[in-house]
Amino acid sequence: MTLVPAAFLLAWELGLRLAGYGHDSCLFALDRQEGVWRTQPEFGWRFFLRELAPQPVGVSFPAEKAPGAYRIFIMGGSAAQGSPATSFGFWRILERMLRRAYPEGRFEVVNTA
Repeated sequence: MTLVPAAFLLAWELGLRLAGYGHDSCLFALDRQEGVWRTQPEFGWRFFLRELAPQPVGVSFPAEKAPGAYRIFIMGGSAAQGSPATSFGFWRILERMLRRAYPEGRFEVVNTA
């Protein structure tokens, strides 16, 4: 009895995907030409109306992580972003602290706030 509605919804979902309906709701999209991950402007559409959706901060980073490197993602709101001055945000301070503590280390701090 419950298999019929589930099969219907699955077929409907597959049909919409094959038809190319909708948009990718991931925060990052791979730019194959430049070999970087970039934030997608459509990310907020998942949570808000298109007209009211906030635009994510434009972030890009290499698709391939360098050997031995650490990639750290900072998530949060305005405090994590460094509002009102991004120069003094938590992520910049963390990046400098890591470089000072581990000068031979390689760290990529990506701010997604």
